[in-house]
Amino acid sequence: MENYLLYATGGLFLLFLLFLSLYISEKRKSLALKMEEERFRRMKEDAKKSMKNLRKELEERERLLIALPDYLSRLITLRSEDKIKNLFERTLSSILDIEWFETYWWNDAKRKMEPEPHERNHDFVHAVLRDGIPMTREEFLYRTVGTPSPDLSLCVPLRAFGRSYGVVCIKETKDLEEKRRFLLLLAQLTASAVDNLYLFKKIEEIANMDPLTHLKNRGYFFHEFERMLEKAKRRIQSLSLLIFDIDHFKKFNDTFGHPAGDEILKRFARVLKEHFTNGLTARYGGEEFVVVLPGVDKEGAYKLAEGLRKHMEEKEKVTVSGGVACYPEDGRDVEEMLKKADDALYRAKKEGRNRIKKA
Repeated sequence: MENYLLYATGGLFLLFLLFLSLYISEKRKSLALKMEEERFRRMKEDAKKSMKNLRKELEERERLLIALPDYLSRLITLRSEDKIKNLFERTLSSILDIEWFETYWWNDAKRKMEPEPHERNHDFVHAVLRDGIPMTREEFLYRTVGTPSPDLSLCVPLRAFGRSYGVVCIKETKDLEEKRRFLLLLAQLTASAVDNLYLFKKIEEIANMDPLTHLKNRGYFFHEFERMLEKAKRRIQSLSLLIFDIDHFKKFNDTFGHPAGDEILKRFARVLKEHFTNGLTARYGGEEFVVVLPGVDKEGAYKLAEGLRKHMEEKEKVTVSGGVACYPEDGRDVEEMLKKADDALYRAKKEGRNRIKKA
């Protein structure tokens, strides 16, 4: 009987272990299934987030790509450096949605940045200007060991055709690589516009300049004189016109040759610029030169012209004759003013040269 109970107890115990094993196995399967379901759910959520972020990134890129042609079309119409700079800085906020930025423009005449970067950022900004490549703070610190850490996260040069016109810097770290690409593109477009403007001004300057004397030429004189005359009418102020002629120039040319004559013309042009710093000076043609003096009456213009004549006679050993006319008493348009000044010059030459005559 005792053996029977022992066997029965052992059988029940084995049965219990069997059921326990089956229960644990089922629990493990259930737990593994739940873990797999949770992993799948998380993968699904991550995929949704990735798709959402990708869609957002694509929409942002599309918005930027649509905005850039509009920016370029406005950029190429501007003929002022200040207007180009203002458009660039407005666009940084609107297109790239940058909360903080600073643009440092290089002033070639003063040989410095405007505004000057903070001492902490000075080396960083100037390194980007000098090297002409965009840099993050980390890239800059890696290149310049021991330099104090700047508080700017990224600096991009405004560079075109091998010349840097400035540097734009931001402090943001969010989507820095994406901002870097579009900021570089925007900076290159802007620098190209500034470079084109400088080239246009240089061509315009050459087109308006007399190649021998480096004074303004006859075409520019007529255009500018008319503009200055209209301005004088609006402001109800005097405007004087002076015409000078180098005495016996043709005889000097025939005697000493054209190179010597050219030197006389260049010397007179230099003296003319030195004496009339606030007016328009131009070569009218041949040995004739003109000066327009806004806000100067006839008597004041006569004294200035007489001072120039004396200087040429005493210092340069060359005599000149001149005629003076003044708005409004001697004429109210370009042709009339020129005729009156030219008539006065004719009288000066007829009366013996080396003198100034008023209309």
